[in-house]
Amino acid sequence: ESGGTLTISRKQCIPVATPAVPVICVDLKTAKLNGKLGDATGYDGSSQRYKVYFDDKSLKPACIKRVNLRVALEIPDGPSGDQKRDRRYEPATKASNKTSTSSKSKVFSGGGLDIHEKKYHQSVEQHGADSRPAISNASILSVFLLTSGRGLEAQRLINDALSRSKRIMGPNHNLTYECESVLEKVKPRRCSMIPYGCPQGMFHVIGVEELSSSYIIQGPVEEPRREDEEKTLKVPIEDILLIAGTPVICCGLKNAAHLNGKIGDARKHNGKTLRYEVYFEDKKLKTASIRPINLRVLFELPEKRQTAD
Repeated sequence: ESGGTLTISRKQCIPVATPAVPVICVDLKTAKLNGKLGDATGYDGSSQRYKVYFDDKSLKPACIKRVNLRVALEIPDGPSGDQKRDRRYEPATKASNKTSTSSKSKVFSGGGLDIHEKKYHQSVEQHGADSRPAISNASILSVFLLTSGRGLEAQRLINDALSRSKRIMGPNHNLTYECESVLEKVKPRRCSMIPYGCPQGMFHVIGVEELSSSYIIQGPVEEPRREDEEKTLKVPIEDILLIAGTPVICCGLKNAAHLNGKIGDARKHNGKTLRYEVYFEDKKLKTASIRPINLRVLFELPEKRQTAD
């Protein structure tokens, strides 16, 4: 979502810390902090660390590398009564790519990705892809795909659902409006800026300038949107951090030239190698770790090729 809240895959930890994002510490040499829950704020681009304020007030705030943090998609039950936690943010209510694995935890949403995939496929089998239940479930599933880092699938699904709704229900039907609303969430290419001292918050990538290897971005984007207060900036490609699931196309690769022109989702950014893990739409291709300079944000999706069995 826009407005400073970043929806990313569970294992990626590069959230926009405005407002604070719930995180869990992992793989720290200071072992007593591993598994501790807190709020990630104040990202320092030079050290690639967040300042983390822990739920356990006996622990002092700590500056922790982003590779040692995981976004907490599930919040354990806190203490009751006077010891109840005082969180400084409201957890998101839309995104969860997994259902709870423990009766002691609370999931942000009313169901996980697997549940909504099952509902969608069942509605297609029982009522047909042009039915109202199938179109409605497709719009819901699109949101869950997006928040699970599967942006390409999300946009293709909602594009198809919107097309069907317009054709079957009409352009002024509530279901058509619902699909259009979801598309407005799925289509923007969101990012944050890495260097310390740069404007913080969520930005929209609106173009690319090849001569300078830069992206044109607009923001910070807040909700409700105030475009008249947003700035348009030209930023080097390496200084942009794409949110998980951003559709990209490969270019300029030499050792893996067969991937040039292939599209996929940039699902995870490795803070050590500074590469994105790209999952390709062509399932015959293996996941690849690719430098930002060899990727371009894909603004419009090409028609999906039908492969022979």
